Amino acid sequence: MPTPNDPSARYWRVLLGVAPRLLSLLDREPRSPTRGSFDRVHWGWKFRDFPLNMWQASMMSLATLYRTPHPENIYAQKPRLADWLGNAVSATLDRQHRNGAFDSFTPFSQDHGVTLAMVMTLATTAQSLGDGLPDALRDRLRESIRRACRFAARSDEDYAFISNHQAAFALAYLRAGRLLADDTLLARGDEVVAQVLKHQSRDGWFEEYRGPDPGYETFGLTYLALVEFERPNAALRSALSRSVHFLSHCVHPDGSIGGNYGSRHTSQYAPGGLELLAPHLPLAAAIADFVGDRFDRGNVVTPLRCDDDNLPLLTFSYAVAATVARPRPLANPMLPCQRSDVLTRFDDSGVVVAATQRYFAVTNLSKGGVLRVFDRLSEELAYEDSGFVLDTDEGEWVSHLLGESTTDSESEANRVGVSTRFAAMKHEVLTPLKFMVLRSLNLTVFRSIRLGALVRRMIIARLITGRKVGPWTLHRSIVFEEGRVVLDDEVVPQERVRVTFTSLERSLLPMHMGSAKYFHTNELSSVAPPILEGWCEALSSGRPARLTQMIVFGDGGRVSIERIAERRVGLSPLTDLKERTLA
Repeated sequence: MPTPNDPSARYWRVLLGVAPRLLSLLDREPRSPTRGSFDRVHWGWKFRDFPLNMWQASMMSLATLYRTPHPENIYAQKPRLADWLGNAVSATLDRQHRNGAFDSFTPFSQDHGVTLAMVMTLATTAQSLGDGLPDALRDRLRESIRRACRFAARSDEDYAFISNHQAAFALAYLRAGRLLADDTLLARGDEVVAQVLKHQSRDGWFEEYRGPDPGYETFGLTYLALVEFERPNAALRSALSRSVHFLSHCVHPDGSIGGNYGSRHTSQYAPGGLELLAPHLPLAAAIADFVGDRFDRGNVVTPLRCDDDNLPLLTFSYAVAATVARPRPLANPMLPCQRSDVLTRFDDSGVVVAATQRYFAVTNLSKGGVLRVFDRLSEELAYEDSGFVLDTDEGEWVSHLLGESTTDSESEANRVGVSTRFAAMKHEVLTPLKFMVLRSLNLTVFRSIRLGALVRRMIIARLITGRKVGPWTLHRSIVFEEGRVVLDDEVVPQERVRVTFTSLERSLLPMHMGSAKYFHTNELSSVAPPILEGWCEALSSGRPARLTQMIVFGDGGRVSIERIAERRVGLSPLTDLKERTLA
């Protein structure tokens, strides 16, 4: 029976709350040609011409429900659930190519990452179902995993280093090695862990598209903590501690995590790793309890708030948390957002965190100084921006793409500065014509693993990693004072280009990232954008434009934003003073 202070209760609420949704996504009809498929868009609505394999990962959470008794768990040891999951296993095996590969989001993509994700899914499901999986199907599953691991040994995820993916690969090899009693696969898992550790920043975070992303950091923690739990590793244990230390600085007073200052802009929260680490890492318990106590505020993405694409793996982390969380024997340490004496600079990432009695602020200088500021008294969002946008005849340009910034080396104790180049925004949208081209490639070029990988790298570069730099530079200075935050911005053109629109955006995703832009309750907070009057004319004529903002935290919970927008034309500054009071 759960005790009143048992943290597992909050995860069971989520897991049991989302279970009917998972089962509704599954084709449970025994005579259906698509039985066992979790892609309802394909088998039910028939709006998609190809079933997505990653949705089969939903098996892991449902298998956990089948295996684990709990007073409110109506799914435990239900034979029909075991039958449905057996059909899901069979459907997954039927989709495997003869070379051992599984496809990702398109036919014949033969994806390294999805192949290992299916290894993890199949091995985990088999372990959880135990005797609930028929012997003949278990034998097919073992052979499928063996073939998939052989394919993975000949392929790679070469378009970027994504730590949470690699961490999942390590867990896949570990569980496959144990299921097959294959020491070679165990050793391969150790090699992947070593690569992940090589890509850990001195700041503590694990690399996600060349930078830190707090949302995906929690995913990586889930897989790596499971690896360390099942195959103890002193170096990995130390690395996980450093990761948790960094992550603790990305937890905000309202219970949110990450956002615009992360490399992937995400705010998802996967608690499984934190709960695994909590018994011997009090800071992990502190994060889990602080965020978990604020689930109802709606400021982190949980399985109850995400879409179908992120549902399988996010729910898996909650299933892990539900089964491993234990009551806390000691009081948790304070997080940075609970303290009033924090000014921490993570030099390897450009993330700077400041906390006083009145506010908590996070910026990332490597992304042009994008900023989030929270009122400590109300625990609400007081200010945020995601950088400047310039519209021209050649497209839109933004100041917060990762990798275009240079930090001011002469920053003072409570002041930071950065210069960043504007880069072209990536707003690619799929059209019927593009889809026809993609499917033509799927049915021809993608049959070749080498050519398919080349095309995949080109697509990722077009959507995410590629850069086209524009002729403008943003110089941003941020001063963290006891009762206010002062931002001083200057946009300097290097040549004359006609600018038709300028703005400082509160929230903006400048590239493809499907896991970003979920709704958070804090988006309802009123943060009025500045009026940049005269900026288009100044920048178009080759002159700089400047904006100063002061987020002032006054007595009695009063918060105001004072602004001065200036165009450098040799005349008196144009002023736009705005004040806002938060209830």
